[in-house]
Amino acid sequence: MDFSVDNDKILFKDEYSFAFLDIRPVFKGHVLLVPLNFYKNIFEIPPDVLSIISKNVKLISTAVKNAIKCDGILIINNNIVSQSVDRFHIHIIPRNRGDGLRGFMWPRQKYQNDDEYNYYMNIIKIQIKNALKNL
Repeated sequence: MDFSVDNDKILFKDEYSFAFLDIRPVFKGHVLLVPLNFYKNIFEIPPDVLSIISKNVKLISTAVKNAIKCDGILIINNNIVSQSVDRFHIHIIPRNRGDGLRGFMWPRQKYQNDDEYNYYMNIIKIQIKNALKNL
């Protein structure tokens, strides 16, 4: 599935991305931001493009918050698992305290102990260092 949106439905467009209202919103004012170029998921997007898209997320989030007068914004992007559309896109969803969305979609869990917490912290830190070396 691809995103085809009538021009009169586009809220925002620049040379990198465009935004429009989700037709099945979690809450009214729910916006999708999509890169103009096709990327299957976040792992395919060049860092410079992702940086600009991130700025656009902030721009659209601020506009939604001011327009809807909501308490906050939920920003979501699924990659591979639970990715219902086979193209990178970001959900910008207005939220209000007491809106009924609790725990959203993820069950919370605890680390068994400090050793397990430190294990995950260390293996992720190693991969961040490796990624920085490859920039």
